[in-house]
Amino acid sequence: MKEYHKSFIRGAVAGSIAGSLAALLFAPKSGRDLRQDIKDQARLVSDRGQELAGKITDASIEYTDKIKDTASAVIHEIGQFRKKK
Repeated sequence: MKEYHKSFIRGAVAGSIAGSLAALLFAPKSGRDLRQDIKDQARLVSDRGQELAGKITDASIEYTDKIKDTASAVIHEIGQFRKKK
């Protein structure tokens, strides 16, 4: 996976965590409710991060396959062109 995608995922997860914590900390709740909300939000962010990583992995595999197919076709065409000379 490219470094750009890894950085994006890390940034998205960090932003989600920071936003969730800020919202939870400024909401008037008891300590027990706040801890439960933080736990729930952390689980949600983790699930979303894993889902996003899976989608990026699937897309990367798909694009890699397309690139390989295109490269094979180009190599075949070059071979055919050389044979005609």
